[in-house]
Amino acid sequence: MGFPSWCLSFLYLIIVLSDVFIRSMEFPEYMVSDSEIVNLVKQFRQQDVNKAANEQIILDYQRHTTVGDSSDKAEQRFFKRVDPALLERNTYKKWIALSNEFVPEAGIEEKNTPEKNKAIDEFLDAAFNTSIWRNLFHFMNDKGHPYAVNLKTFRIWIRHLWFGGYSRKMRLIDSSGFEHVFMGEYNDNSINGMHSWIRFYLLERNASQQLNYHGYIIKRFNFMAAVKFSWRNHVKRVTSFFIGTSPEFDLALYTLCFLTRQSRNTCKFELEGCPFLVTSYNFKQQGKNFIGTIYPISGPFTNKCRQYNSY
Repeated sequence: MGFPSWCLSFLYLIIVLSDVFIRSMEFPEYMVSDSEIVNLVKQFRQQDVNKAANEQIILDYQRHTTVGDSSDKAEQRFFKRVDPALLERNTYKKWIALSNEFVPEAGIEEKNTPEKNKAIDEFLDAAFNTSIWRNLFHFMNDKGHPYAVNLKTFRIWIRHLWFGGYSRKMRLIDSSGFEHVFMGEYNDNSINGMHSWIRFYLLERNASQQLNYHGYIIKRFNFMAAVKFSWRNHVKRVTSFFIGTSPEFDLALYTLCFLTRQSRNTCKFELEGCPFLVTSYNFKQQGKNFIGTIYPISGPFTNKCRQYNSY
């Protein structure tokens, strides 16, 4: 279905205005304590009404592997079952629709089409309409963050942060923070990013994508894993993701951690009694700031973690 000319003109105007707004953006000093992060992530988890219930996702970890092991330690898929009803919830549906708008191969230009912009805005509409994102906005607003002075400014900035395009190869606009972190990209013989359980599940169940799970490196029950896999003959020695979390939770958590803790200064918190860290890196190109990468790391396997999940 085509778009009327006035719609195309309007979308172009929004993109231009947003670009002008973004050009002067630098990440400001933003003081948030470790305890504030812990408390806010705890609130996100409690507010995540779209997270999976225990019985909605069944995993098959199979055998343990290591980063240096080239053999395949898994004969079956990682995701044994995901309740289809979970993926019918609004934020999931919008996220999945958006996932179809990206080209995973580095060095191929990402087209900024009206359809893609529409999918981005519909996903952000759905996410911003959740308690998690209202909480994140009010937290940043209360802390005096200059990009959270009002909801309109906040949304423009979030859109740029995650969906602003930049180049990873051949000087083409072939990537973005969202594409790298959630969708994953392959380049030469390697895979970069892909820290989304939803993306992994969707690719794994689609035979044409040729995603092959090779085994787990770290497992934390049914809510976090670090795994090895191949995708279209490219290998990812280790990727990590939370499992069963909603799209809005992952996006809010990673946004919070990126804004407050970057590089070696990791974002620390607990989920289901287990310690985790999120590491994030900034990517600057042509005077603009973007998300380079964000990924979760499991902390030590504590007695609290074991006992909390001994059901």
